Amino acid sequence: MKGSEKMQLWLSESIYKSDKISIYGLAVYCSIKSMLPTEEIKELCISNEILIYQLTKSLDSSRRFATGIKTGYDELLDLNIVKKVDSKGKFDVIDCSNLFLVRDSEYFTIIEYDEILKIFQQKDVNTLSLLKYFIYLMGTISSTIDVYIDACQHKCRVVGNLTLEYLSQISGISTKSIVEYNKLLEKIGLLYIYRQNDFVINKSSGELSRMTNVYGRPIDKIYIDTYATNLQKYKSSYRYIEHNIEEANKKRRLAQMYNQICKGNDSNYSEDDIKEVYTYIFQQNLKYESLYNKKNDSTYFEKIRDISVFEKYNFIIKEKK
Repeated sequence: MKGSEKMQLWLSESIYKSDKISIYGLAVYCSIKSMLPTEEIKELCISNEILIYQLTKSLDSSRRFATGIKTGYDELLDLNIVKKVDSKGKFDVIDCSNLFLVRDSEYFTIIEYDEILKIFQQKDVNTLSLLKYFIYLMGTISSTIDVYIDACQHKCRVVGNLTLEYLSQISGISTKSIVEYNKLLEKIGLLYIYRQNDFVINKSSGELSRMTNVYGRPIDKIYIDTYATNLQKYKSSYRYIEHNIEEANKKRRLAQMYNQICKGNDSNYSEDDIKEVYTYIFQQNLKYESLYNKKNDSTYFEKIRDISVFEKYNFIIKEKK
């Protein structure tokens, strides 16, 4: 671990999803967890000011915020999540043994400490509510979906695919607030959303159902984009089918134009048209050559088209050079 920016907080679902924990208690839970880099450290000396500083990196806070953090700390004590061992003045020594995951079956969500700091740097927003939503949102990142870019490059815990309504239900935050929070989280670089803007047609009823957006951390954009497009293919979405039809029609058109060029009927084609046909045929030939070399199947070799018909075009020769 290199500095606080790489610190990960493993938050227990049994704690942060408890209906007895307020947004203040959740913030204090995160603050204390950020001071426990290893399981060897069981006890901490804390004060209200220290708890606030761990969240905001500032000693200046409003009285309301300070009172809320004190309330959150008392919640953790009352629920026996942390235990007071000793006290002197404004300082308490607390036992944090209950904050560590002890069973493999325990559900948890991973949040990075620098993500928490960035949230509490925001102005004109309820940062405590925003933190709660962000934790719940990251908790919906699937631990079972393994997204493959290719045979070697793949990653788990990178994508979420739940509706606004469901996120509202589990977090207790209104869909209106969630929309605003998503915009802010995207703006500050804590969230990336692939907006599907697509729908699936029920073949039996003809009803349309909108595809859910796919989201995750910006660092995992390539995996999110890949999963989202694969989802369109898997569900045969309207735009996916439409795109495939357009691509098929385009390839058919270029193949027909190539046949006309071979016959010398190219007078109606512009220079750009011929360049497009050449590029298409050239790429197709490369594909079939590769498949032939890989599988040693002569049927692929037979699909390679003659590109010598383009040698009469000076602009093609110049580009090749």
